Amino acid sequence: MKIKRSFLPFVTAVAMGLSMGIVMSFVMTLVNVGFTAGFILKWMNAFAVGVLVGVPVALLVVPVVTKRLQKMVVD
Repeated sequence: MKIKRSFLPFVTAVAMGLSMGIVMSFVMTLVNVGFTAGFILKWMNAFAVGVLVGVPVALLVVPVVTKRLQKMVVD
């Protein structure tokens, strides 16, 4: 699958929000409730909240961080 370069920041932010959401929600659910009955349902609920928060935050943060890092890069 190919994506246009102009969509790269958006796709990157969404991918980061999803991947961080799934990992962090899994770890936090595991730490808070352990592997108990209903773990998967609790994890998926936490993941849904994580994505609803993480993707918009990533959409706002990734472009800002990218611009600042590009100013720091030396060729």
